[in-house]
Amino acid sequence: VFIGIKVAPDANLLDVAKRIRNTFPDIQKQLPSGLNAKIVFDSTDFINTSIEEVVKTLLEALIIVTLVIYLFLGSYRAVAVPVLAMPLSLIGTFFMMQALGYSINLLTLLALVLAIGLVVDDAIIVVENVDRHMKEGKSPLEASLIAARELGNPILAMTVVLIAVYIPIGFQGGLTGALFTEFAFTLAGAVAVSGVVALTLSPMMCSQIFSQEEEMSPFVKKIDAVFERVRHSYQETLRDLLSTWQVIIVMGALLLGGVVYLYATARAELAPTEDQGI
Repeated sequence: VFIGIKVAPDANLLDVAKRIRNTFPDIQKQLPSGLNAKIVFDSTDFINTSIEEVVKTLLEALIIVTLVIYLFLGSYRAVAVPVLAMPLSLIGTFFMMQALGYSINLLTLLALVLAIGLVVDDAIIVVENVDRHMKEGKSPLEASLIAARELGNPILAMTVVLIAVYIPIGFQGGLTGALFTEFAFTLAGAVAVSGVVALTLSPMMCSQIFSQEEEMSPFVKKIDAVFERVRHSYQETLRDLLSTWQVIIVMGALLLGGVVYLYATARAELAPTEDQGI
């Protein structure tokens, strides 16, 4: 005899499964002799494994982004600003999720994984701009104030553009809209919070922890030399491309047409099928 347990529409599947497992030993004790019972299938095993994988990816993303920031900036003091901005932006996102009535689930966790790379951008450009002004002879406090004023509009523009990209997903109808509303608004919330952190906390931290006497290590000097060569090559390439702008416009039109054709001919499905261990 199979007994299937369905959850109510507003119930939490993980809570239901946990309570059933807690109650199950008592049910087994009440069974008549010769009758055995066991849980043969639990759909929450797949969900728990998926959440564990997403949390692991979240931690990996934090570590990788931190290492990349250090490679580009080359200073522990400089790395501290965006590294602190990441968890603070995510904590702020949790507050927004709570205000919107969202839970921590696969879609909101996936949004946070994607947000890791987005929330550090604003803090990084603040740090780089402060560093540039300090190299021009300004004090950490003066450099931080000037950098924040200069980047106010660009950071606002970056934030608005990113939000404008993700918000429309949240207004889709049907099953797709029902699935991805939380994903879209969580991602947009993370970007909005990161913009606020970049214009308030990041300049303040730069003014307090940056030091004018800080010496560049040989490793940083090597990286700077490599990036200087890359920057020079980029300038030359950009100059050549802008002198033949007609080619770029034609190429852009071809790519746009290709996108329309590929979208029209690609197979469509709501979500890829995957083995859930059934």
